[in-house]
Amino acid sequence: MPEGTIITAISSSGSTAMALAEDGAVWSWGDDTDSVGHSGSLNTPAPVDTETRFTAVSSGSTHAMAIARDGTVWTWGSNTHGQLGRTPDSANPANRPGQVPGVTGATRIGAGTGVSTAITADAAWAWGLNGHGQLGIGTTDDAAKPIRTTAPDGAGPGFHYTAAAPATTGTGTP
Repeated sequence: MPEGTIITAISSSGSTAMALAEDGAVWSWGDDTDSVGHSGSLNTPAPVDTETRFTAVSSGSTHAMAIARDGTVWTWGSNTHGQLGRTPDSANPANRPGQVPGVTGATRIGAGTGVSTAITADAAWAWGLNGHGQLGIGTTDDAAKPIRTTAPDGAGPGFHYTAAAPATTGTGTP
């Protein structure tokens, strides 16, 4: 990264890591077997090839996610189980970020092992690997596009989605 780059978030999983710079650029490094932003493995950070600027990043074991400044969700990397959520052909990986259709106003994202999740003001969304029902959509079928999850039985009309506050860094002084 250029000297003076300020990093505001970092995420790693498997053998890949990524960082979000203050200007919204995403940098990644590590193994690129599954096309997580570069052609070939890197032992130093390199910018992910996109003009889009982001506010959050999440690194899965074989794919990556980010929230753009306009609240849209973007994915790239392996698509073995449909975890990119943006193409019906789950065999096609993507080495560049692309927008996930239908999910806007995202405030939180999570990339796991073949799974992608997002939270918006009115819903939780999930897609990708679902062999154990981990998407919470009532089946064990993989989902190649985002599916709006439902509120738990008995949650009532006041049920809303939220997430823990983002981690902060400090000086160690309370």
